[in-house]
Amino acid sequence: MAKKGGGRTYLPMLTALCGTVAPILMAVLWTTVILLRPGYDPIQQYGSELGEGSNAWIQNANFAITGFLIVMFSLGLQKTLSPGRGSRLGPGLLLLFGACELATGFFPCDLGCPIPGTSLSQSIHNILAVVAFVTLPLAPLTLSALFKKDGLWSPFAPYSRATGIVTLCLSVVFLAGSFAQASWKGLAEILLVAVPFLWIETVALRMFND
Repeated sequence: MAKKGGGRTYLPMLTALCGTVAPILMAVLWTTVILLRPGYDPIQQYGSELGEGSNAWIQNANFAITGFLIVMFSLGLQKTLSPGRGSRLGPGLLLLFGACELATGFFPCDLGCPIPGTSLSQSIHNILAVVAFVTLPLAPLTLSALFKKDGLWSPFAPYSRATGIVTLCLSVVFLAGSFAQASWKGLAEILLVAVPFLWIETVALRMFND
């Protein structure tokens, strides 16, 4: 797991901090821009819709910064894991999600986030969103198998597996709601983000005690 002695402990601690801060920062900034957007309905509208219009820079910065923090966290997580099957794949999937989230901050959606995209930025945003929501449930699912074989991480194996399964189900519900333009698609997106971000927070806090 995390290597002790000398300066080798700094990287895991720093990346664990990144993983701890990312979910909190996402929630705070997302809530802030909602409160600053009159008429916005988080139940019906996408979170990405906050990336255009008034105060759009807050949500775009939110995506870019939290994405970067998750990329850093994934790198540190890989360093703390015992070598074995999934020790690179699991963190790699998490890194890919973070990279996609980071990129969405630079490719905001158009008004209403239409499907299919009506501009280059919207088209790229849609592709990034699909990749992100596919990799997000696969990361905890992959890591659950590795955690199960590691005595220090074994208590997190069932939680990681459950997180992956629930997130996968929420991804299907969200995508179905998006294509159907359901009135609850915004709520589905919030739940889809909240469940794995809580898992990231929990795993990051565990890294502090490693």
